[in-house]
Amino acid sequence: MKSGQTNLSPESVSIDKRISEVVKVNIKIKDYLCNEREEMPKWLAEYKLNRRINFKEVLQSRIVFYPGSQFDGQPIKTFNQAHYAHLFVYADYGVGEQRTVAEFNKNHSFKGYHILANFPIKQSDIVSRGWVSHANLSKEEFHWMEGFCAPPFGRMIILERDDEFDETHGSKRFAVLFFGADGAATYDALFGNKYCVPDVLILQDHGFGGNYDRIGFGCDGTMHKVAKTTGVFPKYILKSDNSWIWDGYDELENVHFVLGGQWKNRRYLYIRNQ
Repeated sequence: MKSGQTNLSPESVSIDKRISEVVKVNIKIKDYLCNEREEMPKWLAEYKLNRRINFKEVLQSRIVFYPGSQFDGQPIKTFNQAHYAHLFVYADYGVGEQRTVAEFNKNHSFKGYHILANFPIKQSDIVSRGWVSHANLSKEEFHWMEGFCAPPFGRMIILERDDEFDETHGSKRFAVLFFGADGAATYDALFGNKYCVPDVLILQDHGFGGNYDRIGFGCDGTMHKVAKTTGVFPKYILKSDNSWIWDGYDELENVHFVLGGQWKNRRYLYIRNQ
């Protein structure tokens, strides 16, 4: 054997090849979604300060929905960097409006972005025809929920990228609709009543309270039952490792997990198979 050569058996070569194939297909979410980029919606691109917004147009955008969100920015970072969506709908009945305003008004609450607009919205702006509930909650569940609820509110926050960052950092603009409201009820009002369709759902259950539904947001919980009753499902689910995936979804095993939430849970991307 010449100097510098190695004597590899066919078995070791085969193992090395399989390892390289695994590494090669283990891609990031932003790379997996690179062929599904959304152009910035016209309403967002043309928005000017204090200009009236047509929320019917807003709700035609791709939507990433996060129930029980608090102020977790990981889904925004992930899907904004991929240019997959420009509208993020957050819902959490445990945070108040004053705190929400303060969180978003912090300097660089999202790295590389500044606040372009942050204003209150009414329920009638979003669900103009009203809405019918498809969730049958017991008195006990309502009582549990009331113990955690802050007064309900809605806000629209529009963020714009700082000049020193480019497209690789994320979209020029994105928007957050933040509701001080129950996650399952928000899913029902917006999606179950056919005002719009969710493209991505974030499934992240929180183990130490705040959710009247003891099953959580996962499989067979109230929100899942609303989806099955109304027939409205997201294309993708980004599921935390402490939540149960809904029926009819397959894990994209070649896509690397992301870390998110207070406890840095692993989150895996699933796609609807029906």
